[in-house]
Amino acid sequence: LEAHEHPDLLITDIRMSKLSGLDLLKAVREMNSEMKLLIISGYKMFEYAKEGIRLNIEDYITKPIDPEEFYRVLRRVEDQY
Repeated sequence: LEAHEHPDLLITDIRMSKLSGLDLLKAVREMNSEMKLLIISGYKMFEYAKEGIRLNIEDYITKPIDPEEFYRVLRRVEDQY
């Protein structure tokens, strides 16, 4: 990213082909402690949610996504700015 580009929110899945979502979140958290992080996953495993809590994520949404829940989470994140 360029110095002037500062995303406010990162939305990721847990399982991806080259890098796990948790590894991505750890790397992002090290670079930017202020960025809001959100996990969307088909995995309802407590270990994933627990690690997300350690990384100070905004929320952990499971698939299939409830549009109303997703909207509420995004509004909550927006209200923090």
